[in-house]
Amino acid sequence: MTVQLARTITKKHVYPMNLEKRNLPQAVQIFYPQVIAGIEHLQENRGGDSTLYVFSKADSTIHFMKTIKRWFDIHDTTYAESGQKRPISKTDNPRLFWLEQEFIAYIEAIQESSKT
Repeated sequence: MTVQLARTITKKHVYPMNLEKRNLPQAVQIFYPQVIAGIEHLQENRGGDSTLYVFSKADSTIHFMKTIKRWFDIHDTTYAESGQKRPISKTDNPRLFWLEQEFIAYIEAIQESSKT
């Protein structure tokens, strides 16, 4: 029996062909909360399995995935009745603050660290 921690993720998600790289729903599925939770689970519960050692250093990946998921949710107004997906209409919206301050600082930190 095989247990799949992220049942929505297939080989096509991890190794997409050229045309599949343009598939937005497939790209969004990589950032599903279930996928992030699966990586967090593997990070915390490796059980001495040496093949899962790479997950012990997954903090940056998990943070990146959560950040991109939040960024996408703010921009995706498909389900506008949901509080997090309503269009931003006021300048004091906490989502706008997050975009202007935290998100930009995060991207700048990534750019700075990639220079070294």
